[in-house]
Amino acid sequence: MPDTPQLILEVSPSTLPRATPVWEDISEYIVGTQSTTIRRGRQGQLDLVETGTMTVPLNNRDARFSPWNTNSPYGSVGLPVMCRVRLRALYRGTYYPLFAGYNDNPKPSLDHAAPIVTLSCIDEFSVLARAERTKTFVQERSDQRIARLLDLSKYWVLGVVGSSELGLTTHLGPGSYPLMEVGKSDVQASTINNASVLSHLNKVVDSEIGVFFFDREGNPVF
Repeated sequence: MPDTPQLILEVSPSTLPRATPVWEDISEYIVGTQSTTIRRGRQGQLDLVETGTMTVPLNNRDARFSPWNTNSPYGSVGLPVMCRVRLRALYRGTYYPLFAGYNDNPKPSLDHAAPIVTLSCIDEFSVLARAERTKTFVQERSDQRIARLLDLSKYWVLGVVGSSELGLTTHLGPGSYPLMEVGKSDVQASTINNASVLSHLNKVVDSEIGVFFFDREGNPVF
């Protein structure tokens, strides 16, 4: 048997996106490990880090990943959009993280002879980009502002599938971000009005001439 890493693909279809995941191993459905792609990073040294993505082709012969399959083992809509996903490599008894994010937009193959669905995943950057909030901030260090923005993105809207049932603006924070360094400069007091959390976060990172990204386990790093 070749001494090569084994890909371990897991999903958490039964939990809310921000809740503690209950992982289910779906590695056996990966079709050709060489076809799995992961992209993250930035175009140039002075550019902002872009949304990380991952694509994994899966065997869908029994339609378990199809959104129209009400009898899927993962729920009434196949594998739920925005359910947690992670990919790790198992090598000589040790797990190495490769990607952590969310199921975004599964793409079924048009070839009926090869029933494959491509699992398309996104990392936390896309979640921040979709979060639009209104908030007034005091003057504070850049890392403090970023932490507040990350906390702010943890609001969920009542009535939306996969969201909180505690209230219209239930706050699930504050969070702890051990991989974020102390900022070297302050950012001025400001107010965002129904604005993208990611857009304001990028301005803070740019003012610090710093780098912000999510690592292979989905942890924010600054």
